[in-house]
Amino acid sequence: MTNNARHIVLDMTVATGDYQRTQVFSPTPWPHIDRADRKHPNADHRQAVYFVTMLTAHLRRIDRRIARCRAAIASAEVAGDIENIYGFRSLLEDEQQEREAVEIWLDNLRRRFCPPGGRKRR
Repeated sequence: MTNNARHIVLDMTVATGDYQRTQVFSPTPWPHIDRADRKHPNADHRQAVYFVTMLTAHLRRIDRRIARCRAAIASAEVAGDIENIYGFRSLLEDEQQEREAVEIWLDNLRRRFCPPGGRKRR
């Protein structure tokens, strides 16, 4: 066996039944995301739960900012303040775009880490 700086392969002999078979192991782990169960989640699932929690909280903050922008637009319309109407509409569009991006991230995380046939949490 050759030692390569990029990929080290260990040659191990495993006794199975009446014969011996050689297995090749790599020190680089292969991610088995779908094999993790709920009782013993792997690091990727724990990190996904963290990001879902963080992004959900961020989504709530965005919703509050959107509500404030809409209220500010309504009060500016009542006052006839055209400049503030345009300014708050621009802010509202930015917040709505950010909300769409966060929703896409959340959907991707849920799709990636939700077990097949499992219930999606919202």
